[in-house]
Amino acid sequence: MLVIFDRKNRTDGAKDYLENGTNGDRDIKDKRVSLYGDLNILDKVTKYAKDVKGYKETYRDIVLTFEEDEIDVDTLQNIAQDFIKHYTAGYESDEFVAYAEAHLPKIKLNSRGEERKPHIHISISTYSPKLGVRLDLGQHRTRLKEIEKIKQLI
Repeated sequence: MLVIFDRKNRTDGAKDYLENGTNGDRDIKDKRVSLYGDLNILDKVTKYAKDVKGYKETYRDIVLTFEEDEIDVDTLQNIAQDFIKHYTAGYESDEFVAYAEAHLPKIKLNSRGEERKPHIHISISTYSPKLGVRLDLGQHRTRLKEIEKIKQLI
């Protein structure tokens, strides 16, 4: 499993990207399978964090990708839940808003001729509606050893 962190501070667009892809081609390229959370709630919380709280980063975008060509949905769901649980350690499950969905490629090669594999998109809001504060999720570069441990656990 490869863990890819977005290096940009994301403020909005998770819902649109997951539903439509880059060029409105999501349903052509992938079968989408919801694994964790509610995308509409994530969208509302990230918009609130941006528009009301003025956050420069309203959510974390993480992609888990795999070598296998086929992975069953139950396994993907367990992986997503485990990753979110460990990544948000220190918070109760009702203290953060997260969403995860699998993209199972219908089209096996991208425009550059590279093979496309099953992957999971995970978005975690940086704002907690329950706590009314920004979550302390740390920085990816300072959590590298921890992320390696999470991968080993999963």
